[in-house]
Amino acid sequence: MNFLENIFEQLERSATRFVLQEIRGEQIISVTGAELHSQIRAARSFLRKAGIAKGDRCALLAHNSIRWAALDLALMAEGIIVVPLYARQAPAELVGMMKDCTPRLICCGEAALGDSIARAWPDAPRRVLFDEIFATPGAAPKIPGVPAPSEPQDLVTIIYTSGTSGEPKGVCLTVANLDHMLTCTTQRLDELMGLTSQPDRVFHYLPFTFAGSWILMLSCLTRRSMLS
Repeated sequence: MNFLENIFEQLERSATRFVLQEIRGEQIISVTGAELHSQIRAARSFLRKAGIAKGDRCALLAHNSIRWAALDLALMAEGIIVVPLYARQAPAELVGMMKDCTPRLICCGEAALGDSIARAWPDAPRRVLFDEIFATPGAAPKIPGVPAPSEPQDLVTIIYTSGTSGEPKGVCLTVANLDHMLTCTTQRLDELMGLTSQPDRVFHYLPFTFAGSWILMLSCLTRRSMLS
């Protein structure tokens, strides 16, 4: 199985166990594997209705959240190339990256982020908010519970360098790249944590848009973990 199939299988095994949690204001919100899978299905249903297909590129512009993770997994499950963008970066710099990778859709965690892109790029592709993408969780029974088939050479994501030392460069990662990296990280985590019957408890505060942070998020979803 590839890395994404492993994650979806782990979500099935963790149907009643909390796998992700986040702080929203004064509340701590948690989701089980089944609840996260429901959000993934809702996002996959939206993407299909929007006509976004395998091989298309989609920009993901938002701060860390459960829905960020769900949308990221949904995009990858549909074979759509994810372009994660740092929500605190200057709009002009983000526009430069998007003009380079030409996404068909820009997914924004909040309206202010989308508005800043529209002001800097009047001809930007369609923008859509998370609220619309996840409007009907659990209402997508025809969406399969497994990711679409993929080949090792298929492109998964384009992660841009910051551009602080020159023009940003888009680093392309394939299924084979992710299979290798996640095999290494999960093996190392097994060595680190040792034999235990309890899920790992992981506190994560770095933006998921950074490659290392994203790999940790995927590693936790591959294992029995509670990622906060």
